[in-house]
Amino acid sequence: MKIFIALLGLFFLVSAQRKDEDWDEVLWFQACEFVLQYHSQWPMRRTVIVYHPLKNRENYMKELAMDFSRRLSQAGVSSTFVRIPGPNTVEVLRLKEPNQPTIFCVLMLTPNDATSGFVRAAADSGGTKGDLVSWMHLSFAEKQRFLTADVGLRPDTQLVSAKFQSAGVTNLYLWNGIEHVSTKSPWLGSSRPIPADAVDQPNMDLTGQKLSVAIFDDPPFVIAPVTLNKTINESQISGWMVDVWKDLQGYLKFSSTYYKPTRIDLSVGVFRRAVEELKSGRADVVLYPFVVTADDIDIADFSMPVTNLKYRFLLPRVSAKSTIDQFIQPFHILMWRVIAAVLTLAVILITVSYMFGRLYGFEEEGTPIFQLKDSIMIIYGSLFAQGPDFSPLSYSGRMVIWMSFVFGVLVSQAYSAALISKLTVGTLAPPFTTLDEMTSSTYTVIYRPDSAPQRLVDTARKGAWRELGDRKPYPRVMTNLPDAITEVSNSWTETTLLEAKERMLPLINLPPLNCKTIMLPTDIINTQGQLMLSKSSPYKAAIDQQLISMLASGRLARARATWLGQYFEEPCPKETTLPQFGMVSVVLPFAILIGGLVVAVVLLAAEFTIKKWFGRLLNEEEGPTALQEIARRNGFRISKHWMKVKNSLPLGPKNSGNEQ
Repeated sequence: MKIFIALLGLFFLVSAQRKDEDWDEVLWFQACEFVLQYHSQWPMRRTVIVYHPLKNRENYMKELAMDFSRRLSQAGVSSTFVRIPGPNTVEVLRLKEPNQPTIFCVLMLTPNDATSGFVRAAADSGGTKGDLVSWMHLSFAEKQRFLTADVGLRPDTQLVSAKFQSAGVTNLYLWNGIEHVSTKSPWLGSSRPIPADAVDQPNMDLTGQKLSVAIFDDPPFVIAPVTLNKTINESQISGWMVDVWKDLQGYLKFSSTYYKPTRIDLSVGVFRRAVEELKSGRADVVLYPFVVTADDIDIADFSMPVTNLKYRFLLPRVSAKSTIDQFIQPFHILMWRVIAAVLTLAVILITVSYMFGRLYGFEEEGTPIFQLKDSIMIIYGSLFAQGPDFSPLSYSGRMVIWMSFVFGVLVSQAYSAALISKLTVGTLAPPFTTLDEMTSSTYTVIYRPDSAPQRLVDTARKGAWRELGDRKPYPRVMTNLPDAITEVSNSWTETTLLEAKERMLPLINLPPLNCKTIMLPTDIINTQGQLMLSKSSPYKAAIDQQLISMLASGRLARARATWLGQYFEEPCPKETTLPQFGMVSVVLPFAILIGGLVVAVVLLAAEFTIKKWFGRLLNEEEGPTALQEIARRNGFRISKHWMKVKNSLPLGPKNSGNEQ
C-alpha cells in the first residue's frame, strides 16, 4: 500500500513538472522582445500584461514580470500586470470609462483554459470591442488554441496572434472577424522588424497634409515674435521644440501653418488655452512641452515624450561679506574649541613633564626650560609647522611635542585646503533642499498658472503638495517668468520660484537679472514634456513613431544640446556661503593625537615612579662628598647623573675634599 501511494505521488509530481515544461523561459524573453519591437513600430500608450504563474514558482514569475515592466517603462509605455486566474481581473482594463484611449491587452504565454476564461469575462464587460481594447495573444506554437468567437471575440475585435517556435521563428495571424488569417511573412526574432501586414496600420504617411500649429512663446522651447492672432511665417520662429517639429516635417512630408492664440485672460495658463484651441478646431497640434497628469488623458491626446523637465527652487543670491568670519568658517566653531582645548592640554603636559624632570634630575643642566610661556610658544607654534630646535630628555615630554607637531601640521594643512576651496569654489548652504523642508520654512513659493507644480497642488489630496497649497503664506501665481525671477531677486520678503531648470537657466545670467539668483541643485519634479494633439488625432501615430526613431538616433538629444548645451551647468558663479568642517571630517587626526597624549601620560607616570622609588645613589666613594653632604642637609636625593651635575658646580673635583 505504501509503495502504491509513493508511486501515485511520483506520478502527480511528474505530471506537474510536465505541465510546467510547457512553459519555456527562452520563449518568454522572445515574447518580451516581440512586444517591445511592436511598440517601436506602432507605439502603445498603455498595456495590460496578463500572465499565469507557474506552479510553485510564483516569486520567479513575479521577478520576470517586474523586469519586463521596467523595460516597458524605459520605452515610454505605461504597463499594468494581471495574474490569472483571479477575481475581477478584467477591471484593470477600465472598460466602462468614456473616451478612454485604446489599451493593448497582451496575453503572455497563458494556458488555454485560463486564457479563455479571461477573454470571456472581458467580452461580458464589453472589452472585446475594437475601439476599447486591442488584443495581442502570444502563445506556444501547436500547444495553444486560437481565440475564437466562442470565447467572445467580436467581428470588430482587433487581435494579432503570435505563435512562438523554439527555432526563433514566430508565425503571425490576424483576426478578420471570422477566422485567423496568416500574414505573408513570419517574425524572425529580436532586432528584426515585424511584417507590416501584422496589424491594421494607422496612417503613417502624412505627405501633403497641412497641420495647423498653435504656438506659445516659451524660451528656449519656442521663441516667437510678439503678434496676436496672426499667421506667422516659419522663418519667424525658433527654439528647441521648433527644431524638433521641423525635423518631423522633413521626415513625414507635411506642412504647417503657425499662429499665436489671442491672449484674453492673463490668469488662464497655457494648458487650458491649448485645450480650448484644440477643441475649437483651430489647432491640430500645440507646440509646447506639456506635463501630463492622470487627469489629462481624456482631455486631449499627447505625443511620445520630447524632452525632460527638471523643476527646481530658485532663491535670491546672498552677497558675500568681507569679515573675519570668512576665515573662521572653514572650521566649525566646535572644532576650533576642541583644537584650542587639546593644544592647551599639551602645553600643560609638557610643562609638568619638564618640572618633574628638573626636580628628579633626568633633565640635564643647560637644557632650555620648558616653562609655561615657553611651552605655549612651542605647542601653538606647531599650527604653523614650526618645530623647536631642542627637545626634553624625558620620553613623555618628547611624545607630547612630537604628537603636537604632527597634529598641528594636519590641522594647518586641512585649514589651508578649506580656505582655498572656499575662496575659489564655495558651496551653497540653502535654507531648504526638498519640498517637505520648503513647506516647513517661511518662504513664499511662486509658480506660473497651469504649470506642473500648480496642477499638482490643485489635484493633491494629501502629502507635501497638499500642504504647500494649504500653508501660509499661500503660493503666488505669476504669468511672466522673467517677472517672477525678478520678484525673487528683488523682493524684501522671502520668496522662491518653482519652475523648470531648462526655462530658468537661459534667463538668470542676463540683464536685468545678472546672476542675482541661485538655483538649488535638488530636482523637486523630474518629468517629461509632450506635444498636445486633438482627441483621437489621425496624426498621432505617425508623429509618435517618428519621435521614437528620432530618440533612438540621438536627434532629440542633439536638439537639446543645441539650445541648452551652454547651460547644462549654472552659468552664474557659485554661492559664497562657506563650507564648514565638522568633527566627523577629522576623526582620524584627533584619534592619533588623543592616543599619543594617553601614551605620554603613561610614560610620565612610569618615569616619575621609577625615579622616585627605584632611583639609586651612587656611593662607590668612601665618605660623603661635598655635593652629597649638601644634598643630605637639604633633604634631596641624588640620581645616577650626580657626577655631571657635580662637574657643573663651582666645586671642582680637586677641591671637593678640602671643602668638605
